[in-house]
Amino acid sequence: MVISPIAPILRRDGVDLALVSVELWPQETIVRLAALVEDPVAKQDAFSAALDAWAAGGREGPLPSEPGESVYKDVSISLTDDLGTEYRWKTSSVGGTGRLFRGDWHFPVAVPTTANRLIVEASDAHGQRGSCELPLKNST
Repeated sequence: MVISPIAPILRRDGVDLALVSVELWPQETIVRLAALVEDPVAKQDAFSAALDAWAAGGREGPLPSEPGESVYKDVSISLTDDLGTEYRWKTSSVGGTGRLFRGDWHFPVAVPTTANRLIVEASDAHGQRGSCELPLKNST
């Protein structure tokens, strides 16, 4: 089952991060965010220029970061439900270029079918916090 609120959950560095979806799988829960970047073309152009300079310089040093990586730097996602289930984050992937800046967080535990609500909380290293409460009753 997929719950898709498409709701802002955190604002950082002038960019809104939206909760796109929460996927409820039998053995895991996946949270997906999208960054609502006001001028993705400028970020893409800057990334392309940095990538070209890196390549022209003999590919010395680290590969330039995708624009989406900086948007999600130090962002943490946590889950809680009304039953007190322990959700431990396992893996995540973030990045993006062009107009697509995405972040996915994987939790290797299913949301119990008896849970009535799930709360997704986003926070960053600067103390910014936001959350979205998702009703689950009659949805699993």
